[in-house]
Amino acid sequence: MNEAIQSAAVIVNPTKFGDDLQDAIASVIAGFGRRGLPVPTVVETTEDDPGYGQTRQVLSDGARLVCALGGDGTVRAVAHELAGTGIPLGLLPGGTGNLLAGNFGAPTDLEDAVEVVCTGLDRRIDAACAVVDGGERQLFTVMAGMGFDAAMMDDATEGLKKTMGWPAYVVSGAKNLRSSTFGAHITTDNERTDAADIRTVVVGNCGTLKPGLTLFPDALIDDGILDTVVVCPSGVA
Repeated sequence: MNEAIQSAAVIVNPTKFGDDLQDAIASVIAGFGRRGLPVPTVVETTEDDPGYGQTRQVLSDGARLVCALGGDGTVRAVAHELAGTGIPLGLLPGGTGNLLAGNFGAPTDLEDAVEVVCTGLDRRIDAACAVVDGGERQLFTVMAGMGFDAAMMDDATEGLKKTMGWPAYVVSGAKNLRSSTFGAHITTDNERTDAADIRTVVVGNCGTLKPGLTLFPDALIDDGILDTVVVCPSGVA
């Protein structure tokens, strides 16, 4: 990838690093320097913009590689703006789940991740968009869910994730075990399925939630197919 990195940018979520933010940024810059590459432009996300506007700005400024330094939300925002541009996304995981990196088998150690970004090969992957209540399209590269899944993600606050790590999702999941059910019409290319008493619907581009926990065993990140799980349990257990 070295020849392609003429101008790089890093979109960083400062809330993921706290007092270690400057150390994380310095580590990234040092990694680029060890490879004799130009110092990347570093732009922080904000509470109002998790990375969309920042990515558009660095693209306008000529970035030929854009790295997401943060959690899955930062990766999703950067990927949303990069999709279809031909500009590669560099994964510098710094969140709780790091699901896209995990499904790639990419390193979660920052120094190792920078090394891969600077020396690895580009790989094309699938992406999909979700539209909720007629709103804007939201691109995702891993999974999108509604019902219990969405409530569990929403209730895992940044403070809880910072304190507990991934078990924060277990806590938020327990809070929502008795969430309301709903009905849905699920249409694919060839058929329509009607279901009632649904707890959650998850559509996935890749299937691993964390090592040892796979939701979509047949999902591949570049097969052009989305997998779907519909959960209609008869009880809490």
